[in-house]
Amino acid sequence: MTDNSIKKWDNDIYVFDVTEASRVKNPWLEDFGRDRFTYEPEYPLLTAIDARINEAHYAHGYPYTSWLQLSLVYAAGLYTAKEQGIVKKGVYFQRYWRAHYFDWLMFIRRAGIYGIGGGLVAGTYLFGSPSISMRRIVNGYHYYFTWQTTDPRNTDTQHFIKNNS
Repeated sequence: MTDNSIKKWDNDIYVFDVTEASRVKNPWLEDFGRDRFTYEPEYPLLTAIDARINEAHYAHGYPYTSWLQLSLVYAAGLYTAKEQGIVKKGVYFQRYWRAHYFDWLMFIRRAGIYGIGGGLVAGTYLFGSPSISMRRIVNGYHYYFTWQTTDPRNTDTQHFIKNNS
């Protein structure tokens, strides 16, 4: 560099536009970062934030699944009460939990198995997306049980890149 160009850099007279230089040098990147169907700009950060907040709702079909779970918990309690003779045959709406001899332990067991667990599985298949749910389960398993850590040297990726040619 000459003294004149250094002086221009110091005084902000000579401004180099990196974006324009990249556009000139890389014409093949013309539509990079644009949706291929609408040609609108993609916002991967906003997509990732939306997925982090709403992925469970999409995967399991909430709030419909929660209503299904709540109704199955009520049905488990009603079945337990009918088994004990608290509720008469043909009655579906009664405050069976007010009876002093209501079997709470059996109710909690059935509510957990059929209401919460079964309702979650049924609601996922009815209202949600089973494929997203399975990916969440596998990722949760790897996160909590396999103790995977990131490779700071990234040797696996470099190995595949080196031997890819």
